[in-house]
Amino acid sequence: MRKPVVAGTFYPGEKDELKRMIKWCEEHELGAKKGGLNAKYGIVPHAGYMYSGPCATHTYKNLKESKLYVILGTNHTGYGRGYGASGEDWETPLGIVKTDKELAEKIGIDEEAHRYEHSIEVQLPFLQYYFKGFKILPISVRDANPRELAKELMRLLKGRDFSVIASSDFTHYGPAYGFFGPKDLDKLALKAIEEVNVRKFLEVAEQTTICGYLPIATLLYMVKKEGLRGKVLKYYTSADIIRSINFVGYGSVVFV
Repeated sequence: MRKPVVAGTFYPGEKDELKRMIKWCEEHELGAKKGGLNAKYGIVPHAGYMYSGPCATHTYKNLKESKLYVILGTNHTGYGRGYGASGEDWETPLGIVKTDKELAEKIGIDEEAHRYEHSIEVQLPFLQYYFKGFKILPISVRDANPRELAKELMRLLKGRDFSVIASSDFTHYGPAYGFFGPKDLDKLALKAIEEVNVRKFLEVAEQTTICGYLPIATLLYMVKKEGLRGKVLKYYTSADIIRSINFVGYGSVVFV
């Protein structure tokens, strides 16, 4: 069992309080007021719910109900291999989320990469809040060829009822991150994502501090294979929540 590591910090550690927090995210002025796009693929942020939670609700309210959710997570810790799946079930304050162990073993198990990482964990309460009766395939991505990983996933997922989430924040600005680049980089990255232009997205991402550029690129290759287009549902920064010289961009995108 993979126990939660950021419950009580990134999100509430008690069941009822966590449900209230997700409802607060949804009802926030930056939260999602409508859904129903029934998208198979989405990009969602992974910061503390107070900051990125309202943005995340836009993706989840427009994601289709599936039997399997593939979550491509960012590896912030540096532990583990280039990419690897967790074969453990995951616990949150809302209960246990089952992992598709068969698929995890085919991807390759690497529990060390998941042990202290939050980018996948923070997605699970949202999935539990909005959907029922699903399994997950959690994959931590630190160093991988996104085209090849996408090809491998499409082969393994053929014939299954699945959705894919890329967990990523966008550019991190300010002295805390050592980045003071142009403020329009996220706009350029989101335009490339909407156009499903992987080459252009990676060119822009090289100039930014988008932590989950590899999960996003992997998802884009999968989306491209299915001939879908991106739709940016919401973008804002943490400075829209709390003013600071340090701030992070959050984007909600689905593909239809």
